Amino acid sequence: MVYRPTVTIEADSTDFNERVGANVQRFRKAAGLSQADLAHALSQRGASFQQQTVLKVEKGSRPLKLDEAVLIADILKMPVFDLLIMRNDAGELVEAAIELNKANEALRRLQVRREELMDELKQLDQETAQAQAAQREASERFEAAAGDDDGTR
Repeated sequence: MVYRPTVTIEADSTDFNERVGANVQRFRKAAGLSQADLAHALSQRGASFQQQTVLKVEKGSRPLKLDEAVLIADILKMPVFDLLIMRNDAGELVEAAIELNKANEALRRLQVRREELMDELKQLDQETAQAQAAQREASERFEAAAGDDDGTR
């Protein structure tokens, strides 16, 4: 006979679900997403979520399945472990996560703008080259016309 210990965590499950829900809410807000945004992102990845489902998870009244937690962590760009384990008193870490998400978003916007400016610069270089070619051609025609001129004007 194989001994299989039974683990009863019913008393702790409510606390766990509330902690996970609080973590989902903290990190969702840190990512700048609404409950509806998170629900939409989850639905796009195949999880049947609505804004009300996210609300229930955040309140701790609906347990979060592991596969759902993995999806949420991926959407929020964080380790699933932090989502499940982080304590309610982790305010400093949450504040740091908020700042990190803001910095990442600012960097992303700047990189997009940089690419736009690089494309614009390439276009300006092409236009400059065309204008220089036109100027050389006009200058050559001018010099040719001036050379043909015998000075009788």
